[in-house]
Amino acid sequence: MKKVLNILILLCILSAYSFAQLSTNMQTMINNLDMSAKKRATAGEFSSDSDKLNAKNVFDLNRIIFSAGYVPNLNSSSNQVIQAFFGIPLLNNTMYFGFAGAYSMSETRADYVNNETAIANSPNYLGKKVTNASSFAIRPVLKINDMVSIHYMIARGGTKSTIKGYSYFTNDRNYSVMTNSTANTDWVHEIAVGLMFGEMKLNIPIAVYIENNNYIKNYSKTISGNFINETNYSNTETIAGSTNGGYSPISLVLSPEFSMPLVSGPMTGITVGLVLGFDVYNPYKKTTSYTNTTTDSITSTSTASTTNRTTDNKSTVVTEDKMFGMDFDINFYPTLQWSLSDNRVQLIMEPKVGVKLNVSNRGNRTTTYKVDGNTYNGATDTPNSSENATISQNKISTVTTTPYVSLPIGTVLRPVNWFEFRAGLSYSLGFEMKNISTEYLAGGKSKKFSYGFTSSMELFTGIGFIIGEDFFIDLFLAAGTRFAGSTTTAGKSIFDIDAWGAQLSYRL
Repeated sequence: MKKVLNILILLCILSAYSFAQLSTNMQTMINNLDMSAKKRATAGEFSSDSDKLNAKNVFDLNRIIFSAGYVPNLNSSSNQVIQAFFGIPLLNNTMYFGFAGAYSMSETRADYVNNETAIANSPNYLGKKVTNASSFAIRPVLKINDMVSIHYMIARGGTKSTIKGYSYFTNDRNYSVMTNSTANTDWVHEIAVGLMFGEMKLNIPIAVYIENNNYIKNYSKTISGNFINETNYSNTETIAGSTNGGYSPISLVLSPEFSMPLVSGPMTGITVGLVLGFDVYNPYKKTTSYTNTTTDSITSTSTASTTNRTTDNKSTVVTEDKMFGMDFDINFYPTLQWSLSDNRVQLIMEPKVGVKLNVSNRGNRTTTYKVDGNTYNGATDTPNSSENATISQNKISTVTTTPYVSLPIGTVLRPVNWFEFRAGLSYSLGFEMKNISTEYLAGGKSKKFSYGFTSSMELFTGIGFIIGEDFFIDLFLAAGTRFAGSTTTAGKSIFDIDAWGAQLSYRL
């Protein structure tokens, strides 16, 4: 099961929190992170080495490891993922270096040549469309000594699409060409320090979430003319475009986690986690559209020739102020473990209790209209310029508080030394309370309070084959759902498949 988490984490982000609108793959990883019992209900000791690289827990690694996996299906889609892990001890095992990486390639290309049916916003003559939805993540890890380790990660996810081509082409004086670009990509940089104090562990990850590549750009150029001869013709060139940038903050997230052994009956330890994230740079939402038209003409008679030029440049800019987001999460969970039938059956539970807090502010929206034109009749210029602005949209402040509980249960059945079966379930329940304060543009204020339950359930299963002492084959599947009732989270079909695939692990 841990193999699923490796893929999801490496594809997207490694901090247990998300900001704004993350991609589907990232959201899947976040949902699964709460099921830490699922992570621990893994195969043998050596099969968890790659997971320790990923979980910033490398202090007890002392052998060369190699692990590679393939996931032909992620998030009920055709996303295909390959992943690899490598680790080697250095300086007589006083240091340890590890490397983890994952890559999902997704790119489509389409060419258009004389399509009979025109498609909105797509070329239908001599055009092409390229969509790149590839994702990757790279994480090097270095254990400096028995007390300190350093971890770094860079990851990219999301989609970028570009369309280029002609809407029509009659001749070199009558045609229309377009270029449309759409991007919704996420970048994550994380650096973490792992500290070991006896049997107590402290991880301090600091991550930067960059989501400022969220935009839509449209551009078109249209030429139309009536050519008689060099002294009698007219030509009009129109360039139009728009840029729509969405909510694109750069966020800083601090998510320390402290764990310590505490043996009491089935309890083996406790873990306390804290997440604090906020926008460090939040550009206002900006929507810009423009139309620039230029018309040239020459009219000649037997006695005179007149040259005319008309320019008409129009633009619209929309800005939004006082945009800010902040998130806070504190949680606590013990680790409970039972072993039955001479360790042939293991059961692990990690009941988690926590509270989440989200703050979001939106301000007024200002729309600025600008006109800059000129008419030249061959002798004089007549300018035409104006600018005005209007303010719209109410100021809205939203505070959402969600106390929650999560109960992950994982089990491992190992009837013989060379085979094991793993299965588990995690159910989470939260009570979401939302306070919305509105300051109306026309005057006056209002407050609104709403509440509702949020819930989710995840299932997983896997089988493992142990060959000798150092080779392991793992097959896994994970599925999940979110039930109705959440005021912020969209539902899923029951038991959507999050991932399935295979992984091979070997150590020297």
